[in-house]
Amino acid sequence: MKPTRPGRSYLNRSLTSLGIFCALAVLPGTSSCADIFKAPYVRDIRIEGNEVFSDSKLRRVMKTKERSLLRPFSRSTFRKDFLQADIESILGLYRRHGYLKARVDSQSVEKVRKGRAVNIYLEFHEGPLTLVEAVNLGGVSALSEKRIRKGLRLRIGAPFDPYSIEDDKRGILEKYAEAGYIYASVSDNTVFEENRARLYYIVKEGIQARAGKVHVEGNKVTGRWLVRREVTVREGDVLRRSQLVRTQQRIYDTGLYSDVRLSPMTADSMAAVVDLRVFVKERKMAWVGTGIGYGSSDQLRVFGEWGHRNVLRSGQRFFTSANFAFGRWLFSQRKAVLDETRFEVGTVEPWLFGTRTAGQLVLYHQYKKEAAFSEEFNGFTFSAKRDLSSFSKVFASYDNRWVYTTDPAALWKEYVTRSLYLSFLRDTRNDIFDPAMGSQQELSWKVAGGALGGNYSFHRILLSSSWYTPVRGAVLATRVKVGFAEPFGETRGITSWERIPFQERFRTGGATSVRGYVEDDELGPRDESGTVTGGRFLVLTNVEARFPLFWRVSGALFLDGGSVWRNPSDVTLRSFDPGISDVEDSDYRYSYGAGLRIETPVGPVRMDYGRKLRLSVRDGDDRGQFHLSLGQAF
Repeated sequence: MKPTRPGRSYLNRSLTSLGIFCALAVLPGTSSCADIFKAPYVRDIRIEGNEVFSDSKLRRVMKTKERSLLRPFSRSTFRKDFLQADIESILGLYRRHGYLKARVDSQSVEKVRKGRAVNIYLEFHEGPLTLVEAVNLGGVSALSEKRIRKGLRLRIGAPFDPYSIEDDKRGILEKYAEAGYIYASVSDNTVFEENRARLYYIVKEGIQARAGKVHVEGNKVTGRWLVRREVTVREGDVLRRSQLVRTQQRIYDTGLYSDVRLSPMTADSMAAVVDLRVFVKERKMAWVGTGIGYGSSDQLRVFGEWGHRNVLRSGQRFFTSANFAFGRWLFSQRKAVLDETRFEVGTVEPWLFGTRTAGQLVLYHQYKKEAAFSEEFNGFTFSAKRDLSSFSKVFASYDNRWVYTTDPAALWKEYVTRSLYLSFLRDTRNDIFDPAMGSQQELSWKVAGGALGGNYSFHRILLSSSWYTPVRGAVLATRVKVGFAEPFGETRGITSWERIPFQERFRTGGATSVRGYVEDDELGPRDESGTVTGGRFLVLTNVEARFPLFWRVSGALFLDGGSVWRNPSDVTLRSFDPGISDVEDSDYRYSYGAGLRIETPVGPVRMDYGRKLRLSVRDGDDRGQFHLSLGQAF
């Protein structure tokens, strides 16, 4: 139906009026015509009736935000659907803490007289607290009730959380699955009496299942035996959940597969013997990698690698790599000073001598420029690694190295070192790149010379312990590291310190040890020319508080301390005194500072500024350093 002439006349006048209004709206002193169509923003959120939780805690669960001095350039757009979701989130918070009858008594949104802002008013009725009066278990016979109750979230006297019921049922089923009762099921029932709740969990245990045959599917260029040898459960064993999880992880650890799935093949839902299907999706066997990075210590670093994961379809890996580090990049002269190069060619056998011990052979060439001289290394390393558990592993290696050095203090310009290295590592960190809890301890021992041969004979022991403790949304990270080196054998009329080659002496300072100092070039004993020589004894301590700021950015406050002594006998209590004024080279040095971290898929990008706490005559006007690198300091 077409509009009549009077209708068209009215429509034209309306559109003309709107156009004139929009044209006038762009004049100075007036708001934009587009403001009419913009959604209002939230200026203030007022909450009433809450006593159990503070206003700030309730606001934290809301997606709708009010104006804040912490976000001066950000405005939260008002949306009705967001507000309703926020109310449900608040009520959910109350219910999780036992306030099952919590409700919203009133809600209103009022427009501010001027502008596009609105104020939100919410009033809640919290209601009474419901407590758990009893937790009953029925049908339990294969496992002890004590074992099942140990992991329950809902316990007698605790606030009743209806959302924890599913968590408890899942936990009960996991305990049964670990004992081989994969057919177990759990039902629940809750009886309320006034403000008390009585819980009933009814378990149907079923029969205990045992492992049958293992069938591998999805492989094309890798043999099935490469998968089967990683399976931890044997035919006839009780089918435990932890063994299946461990099997899946071990298959992933081979590096050959991008996807691994385990599932039962038995059609009978109550079979005592269960055949397993292992489906794998293979990765590309050959890989090429290149990269470029920048840091405060290496400045510009360039690397590349090529390798194959399945040489001769045997599961063995072959790789070759090249690394270049430019310590001082001079843009004005378009010139780079090459500080370090390293070339490697190696192969890895994941099952050395038919055992789950990974063996690796690497041939290498390395050039490294120190502050006053340079060194060149050629050699090979044979190493073996064995996992003792999910958190512990041992590592052993033999290294044969030919060295050429221009160090004027070296006993030989060309020499050979042959060494054996042993290490024990226990790592319970939840994230190796950015840990928030757990710990890491490592004890290593290195012996060179003696029966192994070579020009130098010495022992080198290093102990490192790091701890990560969550504290109210932040992480307190601490580390202690102690190292000691001791020569043995014939003295030849030289000091103990001179009988240890330069690259085996301890050095410290820089982005990952004592921030505020140049990397390995400021702390510890020096020679007559003032060059750092390294020492036989090391002590390093770090304390750092890490806390979130906004988006993917977090901050850190730290206190570092460390030093190196030429001989352990040089260490005195005075060296650790932070109040002394005449600081010597061998004294323990402290630094403090702050930094920022930006979260990335490969770990946090870190920028720290460390300020020296104790200054020596050598420091002069240099009171600190900026450090830029990838990954946490420790």
